[in-house]
Amino acid sequence: MYTFLECFLPPANFDTKPEVDLEELNELLDLNIGESAKKELLKIRLFIDVMNLRAYFNAERLSIGGAVESDEIGYCLEHDLVYPPFVFEYLTKYKDINERIHHFRELLLLAYDWLIGETSGFAKEFFSYDRTLWITSMAYFSKKRNRDLRVDLDFLDPHDSLTSLLLAQHESDHFEFPEGLEGIDLELDVAFKDPLKEIEMLAGLKYNFCREYIEANSFTLDALFAYYLQVCILSDFYESQDQNLIKKGGDLLLKRIQEIK
Repeated sequence: MYTFLECFLPPANFDTKPEVDLEELNELLDLNIGESAKKELLKIRLFIDVMNLRAYFNAERLSIGGAVESDEIGYCLEHDLVYPPFVFEYLTKYKDINERIHHFRELLLLAYDWLIGETSGFAKEFFSYDRTLWITSMAYFSKKRNRDLRVDLDFLDPHDSLTSLLLAQHESDHFEFPEGLEGIDLELDVAFKDPLKEIEMLAGLKYNFCREYIEANSFTLDALFAYYLQVCILSDFYESQDQNLIKKGGDLLLKRIQEIK
């Protein structure tokens, strides 16, 4: 059904910037997929919108591709529009801009959990993987810095299976990675002291997760969604490599560290 679209799209490659950007891809998919598929794509785009809120709170450059235009964010937030309900619950909980920035990981966790519950197929698999990768890498770096995992992961549900696995290692000399992430400790060690290396490593892992799915499920709607997320990952990664934005890449990691202090 989606043979033409997949053949038409330029192949993605982690070593080069994507030939098509998310705005172009959104327009192309809007013309060529059905209404139910558009609703699924909208959920993926809303994740971009939630991630953009951190940049919005910090008055930084926003990523393209979301469902909310940059000049519409304030209006949508003020009038409870477009964003999922959990966003407005977060804004009600944290009214001060500094608090919203400091506790942003709570909003990100809500976004992951909402997406995992609301999506199906590849999107559900991807956001489950991304959530696990995010929390695990955070825990690993925390342990490498000799921080208290119980403090750094206090925003997570302690009864969650992943959280339980990680918290159990608080006083252990060995770090046990969850299923699917075994063996990434060497890459994490390389990235430990280099913010840009961390961004590259995490982007590479997510990109490869999408690539492997596409190779096994060609010419399906889920393969198109996997391609879409590849373009999203590559766009974010190459933005961080832009010479004018290198400082931003470091600042993003610094903010992630500061958020758990």
